[in-house]
Amino acid sequence: MISGQGFTYLGHPETKFLPGFPLLLSPIILLFGKNYLLMNFLIILFAGASFWLTYRLFSEFFSKEYSALIAIMTSLSWFIVDQSTYIMTDVPYMALSLASLLLINRLLVNQGSILCFLLLPLAILITCFVRTVGLSLLMTFLVLPFVSRTNCSFHRKNNPVLFRLALTTLIVLTPVVVWQLRNSRVAIDKNEPLAVLEEFAPYSELQMRSMPFEPDSPRIDAKLLLLRAIKNITYYAAQTDCVVLGLRIDTSVDALRTHSKLVLALLGVLSLIIMAGFVQSVVSHRRVFDIYVVLYFPFLIAFSSRQPRYLVPIIPFILHYCWSGSRWILHRALPMNRKVLFMSVGGLCFVSYFMLANLVMDVGIVAAQRRQPFYQNDSPSSIRPVQSFFNVVDWVQANAAPNTRVSSVMAPWVVLRTERWCVSYPWVKNERTILTFFQKVGIDYLIVAPSWRNKDKLATVLIDAYPKLFTEVFRDGDARVYKIEKENLNRILGGYK
Repeated sequence: MISGQGFTYLGHPETKFLPGFPLLLSPIILLFGKNYLLMNFLIILFAGASFWLTYRLFSEFFSKEYSALIAIMTSLSWFIVDQSTYIMTDVPYMALSLASLLLINRLLVNQGSILCFLLLPLAILITCFVRTVGLSLLMTFLVLPFVSRTNCSFHRKNNPVLFRLALTTLIVLTPVVVWQLRNSRVAIDKNEPLAVLEEFAPYSELQMRSMPFEPDSPRIDAKLLLLRAIKNITYYAAQTDCVVLGLRIDTSVDALRTHSKLVLALLGVLSLIIMAGFVQSVVSHRRVFDIYVVLYFPFLIAFSSRQPRYLVPIIPFILHYCWSGSRWILHRALPMNRKVLFMSVGGLCFVSYFMLANLVMDVGIVAAQRRQPFYQNDSPSSIRPVQSFFNVVDWVQANAAPNTRVSSVMAPWVVLRTERWCVSYPWVKNERTILTFFQKVGIDYLIVAPSWRNKDKLATVLIDAYPKLFTEVFRDGDARVYKIEKENLNRILGGYK
């Protein structure tokens, strides 16, 4: 966009990702180029705004002391500290969504000012264009007046709430609908070879595949959709426990099977406590953030990708539900003369543990960011392959002509770092399909880094099967660059049976 090419990717109009986050970064790129330090500083500013907005939002419902406690615990959560080191959408979305929730509550419950009325649709609209899940904010705005148990202005006479709902919905949905119409008009032709690739296929298409990144996988049916939902619920239930416990563990279904029964029991009990707090809050109060969480989670349950970062925007609410669930259970389980003492001592112990556990993680995260150079030979084994990958990418930038065409499973990284044309390849086991793709799009070099996330296993098998087709021109560790011998490729495809 800064270069005047519009919202495009490799010459094709971008329809998969939203323009909101790139627009937030564009002033930095316009003035300072690809200055990743400044971009990361912007993310940190959004994180700081999130902590302040958490305090302001909770102050609408609770004491200043409790609101400050939730804000401080949120600021220490390693989930947020870790995500603040990445130039990604999660932390900006968190700040924008919290601002939107604050404006929604003030407009519908506290009869906010005209400025609040003008800012609300703008805040929701920007949030929607940063991440699609921002539509849950608009849904919260529309649902809250009808379900809230607080003194919502919808129930007051001579208050044009329906007009506010209609006008805000119109302001938000009009650009969203226009953008979707634009996407449908400029979407890449499905007959083009690039259309099946992960970076070009729209999210709607990826979600309809039983295996999102395999274009030949069967379409998802009711049974597979239910299985996906069960896996997602299990995953995120355990990840909410990790938020409270300050732990970093793999909570996929397969990984959970390897944990001890004691760990599983602890996770299960903690999930029940958080769920108790959530249910009690929704039934008794139905505050604006309760409705938002109810509407936010279906996106996580239906989405094919499972990542801890998707919980970042709702961490303050997870912590609140843990607190309220614990208090609700203890209030009913303990005798009257022990409630105050036990709750005070237990609360102090939990806060101390939470801060210590997260501070240990936070210090490690910050220390890792200050490592010079960040990717180095004595880095952890999980990091070294990334350095090897960057080294071969830098070789391509230094040795390949500007019009060179490259293929890599991490194509966007290659494009960003080298400014060369680069795409992934079809994630299929059919060798002819991959080779035909290389021929049709004119691939000159193939970057392979099999030790990193094991995403290049298909390319490795292909290279072993056709050694005369791929000539190794550079290697660093397990990462390699191969020159594709196009004459051999044409000969192979011509005689392919």
